[in-house]
Amino acid sequence: MSPAVPRGSRLDVLWTKKIGKRWANTDDATGKLGRSLAKAATLVGVSGLVLFDTMRSGSDYWRPGKLLTDAADVARLNNSTISISYAREDTLCPPSNLLRAFRDSGMSFGQYAQEYADHLQCGSPSPIETAAAAVIVSQTQGHLAAFYCTDPHIPDYGDPEAILTGTPYNLRHWLDSMESSLREPGCHRVILAEEIGRYFSRCGIKSEVIEIDQSRERHLRREFVPFVVPSAPSARSA
Repeated sequence: MSPAVPRGSRLDVLWTKKIGKRWANTDDATGKLGRSLAKAATLVGVSGLVLFDTMRSGSDYWRPGKLLTDAADVARLNNSTISISYAREDTLCPPSNLLRAFRDSGMSFGQYAQEYADHLQCGSPSPIETAAAAVIVSQTQGHLAAFYCTDPHIPDYGDPEAILTGTPYNLRHWLDSMESSLREPGCHRVILAEEIGRYFSRCGIKSEVIEIDQSRERHLRREFVPFVVPSAPSARSA
C-alpha cells in the first residue's frame, strides 16, 4: 500500500513519478523478484545464491516458504544452472526492543538506523562479524550472499552521497524527513549491507554491494574501497 503523500507537494511528484508508482505495483511481484535474483547471480558471475532471512518480525509467508520459494523457482527458470539455498541469522535482525521503539514512538529512520548499526558492532563475535563470515563462506561455495526482507527497494530513500562520505546515519537526510508517512518503508537491510561493506573496507578488502531493485528489475552497485587505519609508530621508530 502506498503511504499517503500530500497531493501537489514536491514529494508527491517524486513519489508519483519515481518511487511509489512502481513500488506499490504488486503485479507479478514474485516473478520480478525471481528474475532479479537470477540476474544478480549472472551480474557477478556466481553459480548460486544464499538467501539470508533478516526479518525478526516479518512475514512468515516470505520466509523460506511459499512466495520466496516461488521466486527461487522463477530464478531457476531464468538461469538453469543457478543453485539457491536458504539461511537465517537472528543476530542480523534489529533487536526486538529497537523494533518496538521504532514502531511505537516518533523515532526517525535515521535514529533507528544508527541504533541498529551500533547493535551490529556489539558482542564477540559481533553481528557484523557473523554477517561478514556468512559472505565469505558463501563466496567459497561460488554463491552470492543475499540479505532480504519484505520491504522492496526504494530508490534514494537515503542520500547516496552520504554512503561515500560515511556520514553517521542519524545525521543523514532520509525521505521520512520530507514526509512522516515514509518513515516505516525505510528498510534496515540497506544499513546491514553498508555495514558489511565498511567492515571489509576496514580489513583492507575491496567489496561491492549489489542492491536488487525488483520493482524495476534492475541492480545498483556500490563499491567499498579498502581502508586500513594506520598503526601507531613503535617506540623503536619514534
